[in-house]
Amino acid sequence: MEVDNVDEGRVRLVFQPYQAVKVTTADCFVAPGDAQLVPNTVLEVLESNWVRSLRSRQERIDETAAFMDRARHFIVPLQDEFAEVVAWDVTWEEVVAVR
Repeated sequence: MEVDNVDEGRVRLVFQPYQAVKVTTADCFVAPGDAQLVPNTVLEVLESNWVRSLRSRQERIDETAAFMDRARHFIVPLQDEFAEVVAWDVTWEEVVAVR
């Protein structure tokens, strides 16, 4: 995913491996718990209900699978919506404009 940084440059966020993604309009988004969402940041939700729900579903399908044990819940505030990703990790790099 590419997003703007505080200097209006572009940053590429790479979530891998990811297990789930959702995008919600800002008018319908409720932050988990008492989380403070700050523009141009990536927030990690600790003790995420979404991760617990996905883990529960995984156990019903394959009780021996353990990949959700490493899953983390990230929130990315965008301009008019919020992207949420469940993934093992996130890395980022600046995107250099080609002229």
